[in-house]
Amino acid sequence: DRAEYKVFDTVLEHSGPIMAYEISADGGRVVTLDGYGVLSCFPVDSGEPLWTCQVSNSMYTLNAELLSCPGDNKLIAYFSNALTAVDWDSGEVLWQQEALAENNLYLSPDEQHIAYMNYELNDAFDAYEYDFVFLSAQTGQVENVIRIGEADNSSDLENNFSNWNFSDMSSEKYRGGAFS
Repeated sequence: DRAEYKVFDTVLEHSGPIMAYEISADGGRVVTLDGYGVLSCFPVDSGEPLWTCQVSNSMYTLNAELLSCPGDNKLIAYFSNALTAVDWDSGEVLWQQEALAENNLYLSPDEQHIAYMNYELNDAFDAYEYDFVFLSAQTGQVENVIRIGEADNSSDLENNFSNWNFSDMSSEKYRGGAFS
């Protein structure tokens, strides 16, 4: 048997390559994030655009991600060192928060918290510092930061973990849990 696919006559205009996409919880809509920070939402049954939203004025980024919060009808976009929450139905910006996310965004099972790993170069020590950052999914406000390690800037961070310092992992703050 051959599968049949519906081909749309509508082509969504994007100002750059698609960096990320997310499908709504009901499977009826797709949101794309292009290389210039523009979110575009369209229904999968027609391809006609529902809304667009500019989440960044940056010209381009290599690091982009989308995360859906279906219980709150919210979509979180990471683009060019910022997190932006938008309403799935309207594309209205709900909040924005500066972020230097090293890895994937994570959503707690109750959809109340977002977590990611942050990194920054400490010029005084010529080393990278890594933290877990926890935000409120409702407001975007930082709730907690846990230092998880440091790595010498001159080392090969991807392959040489011998230069990492995980001394803060045994701290009271870590043992107490992220939200204690």
